[in-house]
Amino acid sequence: MSDAHEQIILPHPTLPRRVAQTFVATRHTPGDALTLLYWRGDFWSWSGSHWKRRDLGEIEAELYEFTGDAFYANRDDEPKQWAPNARRIHDVVHALKAVCRVPDALLQPPCWLDERSLGSIIPCRNGLLVLDGRTLLPHTPQFFNLHALPYDYDPDARCPVWDGFVQQLWPGDEEPACALEEFLGCIVANKTDLHRILVLVGPPRSGKSTILKVIENLVGLANAVAIQLLKLTDDKTLSSLIGKSVCLIPDTRATGGKMPEIAEVLLSISGQDSFTIDRKYKDPWSGSLNASIVTASNEFPTLRDASGALPARYLPIMTTESFQGREDRTLQPRLLAELPGILNRALDGLAHVIKTGRFTEPRVSVEAVEDMAEMASPMKRFAAELLAVMPKGGDPAEYTTPVMDLFRVYRVWGRENDEPPISRETFGQRLRAAVPTIRRSQPRGEGGKRISSYAGVRLQHRETALARAQRLAHDEMAQRAGSLRVIKGGSDDNSNA
Repeated sequence: MSDAHEQIILPHPTLPRRVAQTFVATRHTPGDALTLLYWRGDFWSWSGSHWKRRDLGEIEAELYEFTGDAFYANRDDEPKQWAPNARRIHDVVHALKAVCRVPDALLQPPCWLDERSLGSIIPCRNGLLVLDGRTLLPHTPQFFNLHALPYDYDPDARCPVWDGFVQQLWPGDEEPACALEEFLGCIVANKTDLHRILVLVGPPRSGKSTILKVIENLVGLANAVAIQLLKLTDDKTLSSLIGKSVCLIPDTRATGGKMPEIAEVLLSISGQDSFTIDRKYKDPWSGSLNASIVTASNEFPTLRDASGALPARYLPIMTTESFQGREDRTLQPRLLAELPGILNRALDGLAHVIKTGRFTEPRVSVEAVEDMAEMASPMKRFAAELLAVMPKGGDPAEYTTPVMDLFRVYRVWGRENDEPPISRETFGQRLRAAVPTIRRSQPRGEGGKRISSYAGVRLQHRETALARAQRLAHDEMAQRAGSLRVIKGGSDDNSNA
């Protein structure tokens, strides 16, 4: 007890809240800034450039070290060893959550804890980059940011290797490179309010993996998560995206029966919807996942989405030339050496997005989105080919069709287009998603009987489509019976029709 450092006097172990307050004041309050917070079910501590999630075991170890040589005054004011044990540390951790807790709704990083306003800021290794004027501020725990770029901001940095790379990918076409750099700018600035998903499509060895690697290093390896699309619906995978800048999906090919669920998660993440995620050994986490989504594939994504909303979120950028057999093995390290210069390109792209409120849409991307919309929603394609939607001011009587008539025609169309059969209930759900203006009605038919119908839509060629459905149904029955007779137009005429 001769060393003054060893004679730390703490409140009594039966006063865990006061012990927690002493711990925070001693270890986590340099100056006036608090450097330990409890937010959304996790402890966060200031690392010098950003706030890092702290494992509960790390907090417990720090408390054991803090209290290990400490004393408390007994009833006779004699110092007695604090003697940490599992129960006492557990009580202090529980109290520490209350002492350091920040209500979930009050913090939406990145933001200032002291509520100052300096516009958009990108934390870099050498300071806080204020986008308005591109000036640097020193790092401070008053700025609540969950990541910082792992390299310095240099306004004079250039990237000739990157410039040559994008020129090689899209010779004579600036639009894809502009769209890519605009999206990179939104990633580093954590700007997700445009609700877009970057989709890289092209043959093998056409630059997609190199772009993904540049993105991963541009934001920092700790701030990017690469996942398998099939596991996107798992809570474990979703929890890995908490606090991350970008979600990389290297392969977006068809995923079988989970496609509708995966499409819904992609829509929710890109739309900044709230999630409640069950985490192992932790409290459930609730909030928005602010990670930008970047996917890559050799072919267009085929995720099914009856509403057609998902393809509208895509920003497709296509690479067309394969470098198979003539890869430049030195390209990737040379690109990563230019990250400060690539950041400047991304910041220029971000400035354009902020000014215009939209991304550059490469001309070929418009056609690609239309193709992906057709693949994602067969029901939308069915409606576009065979249905007429009631225009404003149209006669409802002219645009009301019995449910069974539409369902029969869809079954015929589905067989012709190799679509799997669906029930009448599923047909109704998908039709309303594809044509949200329709509604159910029950007009009276002949004899006064009510007929379940859809109001607001009709077949473009009612009689032709119905006759076609009847003809194909007769054909199918005839084939099953082994007959060679073909019924044309619903008649028995077997002439050269």
